[in-house]
Amino acid sequence: MLVETDVKVKEAGIGFGSGSSDSDSMSSKSGSGVADASEGTGPPPVPEDTFRHKSLAEVPTDYGPYLTIKGFKINAFGFYFCFMALFWAIPWGVFLILYKASLEFMDKIDPRRHNVDRSSALWGWLTSITTDSLPDITGMENIPKGPAVRVGGNEKKREQGVGMVGFDSPLVSDVKVGRGPCILGGWSHIFLQSSTKYVPFELPPSSLLPTRPSFPKPLRKVFVANHASWMDVPYTAQLPVRAKYLAKADLARIPILGNAMRMAQHVLLDRDDKRSQMEALRSALLILKTGTPIFVFPEGTRGPQGRMQSFKMGAFKVATKAGVPIVPVSIAGTHIMMPKEVIMPQCAGRGITAIHVHPPISIKGRTDQELSDLAFDIINNALSDEQRAVPSTKKDDSEA
Repeated sequence: MLVETDVKVKEAGIGFGSGSSDSDSMSSKSGSGVADASEGTGPPPVPEDTFRHKSLAEVPTDYGPYLTIKGFKINAFGFYFCFMALFWAIPWGVFLILYKASLEFMDKIDPRRHNVDRSSALWGWLTSITTDSLPDITGMENIPKGPAVRVGGNEKKREQGVGMVGFDSPLVSDVKVGRGPCILGGWSHIFLQSSTKYVPFELPPSSLLPTRPSFPKPLRKVFVANHASWMDVPYTAQLPVRAKYLAKADLARIPILGNAMRMAQHVLLDRDDKRSQMEALRSALLILKTGTPIFVFPEGTRGPQGRMQSFKMGAFKVATKAGVPIVPVSIAGTHIMMPKEVIMPQCAGRGITAIHVHPPISIKGRTDQELSDLAFDIINNALSDEQRAVPSTKKDDSEA
């Protein structure tokens, strides 16, 4: 149930990965990101971030033998991953059925339907943890106002990403509580401590586990990330941010996941339909006005062998029109875990996959194209050589 606003959208090329030409016809008054020379001030400096993902050159890419099904390959690990994903999808599907049955009531207490997003993130987290595929997540300090838990007297260690799996998992993060103790936090503490011999990661000290979750705060930002694999979506959903994804409409055909995305009001668009792109822009602006962030993969499709491709301008037009910062996110290794030619992940993701959240980029004094180039360079420079774009990529498609 989106909040109605007076947002008006001009008909302009958006380019949410559609490959169509994008025009910068939006005026600076409406937030096009065009620098205002009358102010006499340049754009604020970009926060320094020297983070680099580790090289994946020594990581194998062939995990055969494979079985080919309708042109897609699957190996033994893929069958195991499929089993665990379906196993955890059963309670997830039951929850969605119950939630939909009580939608009129739930919309009164959860108008943004974040509980649907939490259920999706929990499914991804449980599937990852039972297949030894949790990614390394760093840069959490760059989400300072996001809905995250308060760590018992140790904020510094939280910012450094210590114990990420323990207290920032969907089980215990972004918990909206009223008065009294948080039952979920305490239960999760007991669960995590009692399952040490089954869970393939080292638990943080009990002092780092949640004691008093904080209330979610509005986070009006546009997150942009490189797109290398289908696993990018369930992995980024594990960040302590309840964002709405701007994704292709094909995802709606996937059982349970498609239902969850439609129910949670994520923005699904047809990249070949101009009207769908305009509706996507309008929906994204409405969502940002409610205080909910947007998550976009500006490449529009997965890059070959995980390599970066040029960015389309849609996400940056949304950010400048809404007047919100851009948060680059770099994703590494998911193309090895699940390349395009396989139907299920071919290997465990632990030690291979990683996510880093970079410092936000201010839109002040920057055009849409400058924001796109800046976000592209930040993400591209953080990736290892195996995933960086070929030198001509951005130049060849900079006007697309």
